[in-house]
Amino acid sequence: MASHLDLEEQEQLAELKHFWNNWGNLISGVLIVVLGAYAAWNGWQYWQRQQALKAAVLYDEVERAIQAQDMGRLERSMSDIKDRFGSTTYAHQAALLAARIQSDKGQTEAARGWLAWVAADAPEQALRDIARLRLAALLWQGEKNG
Repeated sequence: MASHLDLEEQEQLAELKHFWNNWGNLISGVLIVVLGAYAAWNGWQYWQRQQALKAAVLYDEVERAIQAQDMGRLERSMSDIKDRFGSTTYAHQAALLAARIQSDKGQTEAARGWLAWVAADAPEQALRDIARLRLAALLWQGEKNG
């Protein structure tokens, strides 16, 4: 009886070897692709989180400049956030905030520039719509006063 089991085990082993010879490369390739895609996705998510974190720090700097009413510091902070993290939502929200403050201070050209940038490049449709609305209000107010 022991020899019968040995022969059966040898058959199963031979079938497994045959299966692996036929399909092993495909299975290995699919696993490599799937695990590579998973690693790439996690890497991309990590990079985006890091970018958002750094942009949040600069957004805080923009808010501090506004609270201090320091327009030079505001412009430097806005330039930094646009140059380094221009694709993030933080950068576009900061631009909307800066445009409002600059408009209140009478710097309508600078405000229009920020609003035009947000209207053209914001990652979210809502931000683009808000920027277009505020830009239209600035233009209308300029025509009304001028």
